[in-house]
Amino acid sequence: MPVLHAASNSEGCLPAESQETLYDSDETRLMSTSETSGSGSDGGSEEEIVDLATPQGNPDAVTTLGKEVTVSYRSTCVLPTRFGSFNVRAYDCEGSRNSWEVAVLSHGLESASGPVLVRVHDACCTSEVFGSLRCDCADQLALAQERVMADGGAIIYLPQEGRGIGLCNKILAYQMQQQQGLDTVDANRVLGLEDDCRQYDVVPLILADMGVDAVRLITNNPRKVRLLSEVGVNVVERVPCLVDPVEQNEAYMRCKQMRMNHFS
Repeated sequence: MPVLHAASNSEGCLPAESQETLYDSDETRLMSTSETSGSGSDGGSEEEIVDLATPQGNPDAVTTLGKEVTVSYRSTCVLPTRFGSFNVRAYDCEGSRNSWEVAVLSHGLESASGPVLVRVHDACCTSEVFGSLRCDCADQLALAQERVMADGGAIIYLPQEGRGIGLCNKILAYQMQQQQGLDTVDANRVLGLEDDCRQYDVVPLILADMGVDAVRLITNNPRKVRLLSEVGVNVVERVPCLVDPVEQNEAYMRCKQMRMNHFS
């Protein structure tokens, strides 16, 4: 099977010194773990409970692929869903840091002419599997499936839980939000984690394998548009992906608009 190589060698995460300006221009920055808790380990037991005054994120759990990214097509089948039947393609993705298994749902590509409707969706176990109402990810995925089934296109599903910080770190960030009243950006920063660790080097390789050379991108996130363009995706149009908030995710959705500059 052919192996495709990414042209970019980006690591995905921005350096720690870029945290203050990634999403907002706040002059006051909450101190990171290293600034609040000092250095070294006190040799505590493996079952040590995290002290909320000195939280510790796990940078090793970040999902970033790293450099030298390659993509290999593996298989395809028809997947019946409540939205209709999609073709699903499976890819193995390797990098210097991690390995991913990526699924792509598509419908009507064989009859597509011109730019293709595409959603690049980052996995959210808490909402898409457990039904969490803390975010709008599951609703956005459902909306993308409806649109692709109606108009033709593809959904590239990437395993980048919690904007790339991983599931355990994400749940720890939820704990910080719940117990200290932080928003999603400041919760990451308090844990010593980046605002956003996602990378998209695999996307142009997958699109090329599928014969897609221009996309109408379903997203509200200007950063995603920029990063995809930087790795070589020809984004000719941004298609909004707006869903209605519920009481439990109103603050999160407002934070995305106010601090992450998401379109509304």
